[in-house]
Amino acid sequence: MQHLVIDQGNNHLHAALFQDGEMTLTLSSFLPTVWDSIFEKPTRVIYSSVAHTDEHLLSFVKEKAVSLHILSIDTPTPLTIAYSSTLGTDRIAAAVGAWSLAPHQPSLIVDLGTAATFDLIDANGSFLGGSISPGLELRLLSLQEHTARLPLVNCTGPVVWPATETDISLRSGALYGLLAEIHYYAHLADEICRQSEVQVILTGGNAALLQKQNESAIFALPHCIVEPNLTMIGLNHILEYNS
Repeated sequence: MQHLVIDQGNNHLHAALFQDGEMTLTLSSFLPTVWDSIFEKPTRVIYSSVAHTDEHLLSFVKEKAVSLHILSIDTPTPLTIAYSSTLGTDRIAAAVGAWSLAPHQPSLIVDLGTAATFDLIDANGSFLGGSISPGLELRLLSLQEHTARLPLVNCTGPVVWPATETDISLRSGALYGLLAEIHYYAHLADEICRQSEVQVILTGGNAALLQKQNESAIFALPHCIVEPNLTMIGLNHILEYNS
């Protein structure tokens, strides 16, 4: 039995196919002609959305899948979730992904997408909550939109401090500011979990960019890894847990 996991983000659709726990295919858009071939084999599906629900996609999946799970805060998972009903399903999936990679190890999950989220799970599998701040693009966009003369700059390009050009100053402020947040939350996580071996897992669209620009600073953190597919791994683990 193969598993199809679907993550509907704020701006992008991500999907992945798993066979025996291994990811075999990734998809970034819904094309029925392509997706038809997936369902030539019996397939279980899990769907997570933090934005709108794609009714056309769900209707297609319901006709094809052996079973369909729509992820919510009420979906059984290996974690105990101490959070209100407004918790985003992407954060649930990423936390379960971290737990599946390192069971019984406290983890700080840093998801660098449109928003940057910082979530903590302890060694007992309790999701303790976290915080939300603007992602890289939002930081740069807000500076351009809410000032008179600052330009909108791309996330990629030179990063240095102190910077002597405005575009580099903006980019460096966004990147180094986010990096400082990661180090600060890692410090708080160590204090809360009362140990120095909290695993830091970076994921999301900008994780690789932050790693590339600041690899020495990122890996100055103990037990830090970058896992771009953490949410996909978590969704598959939830599907296995409920099957």
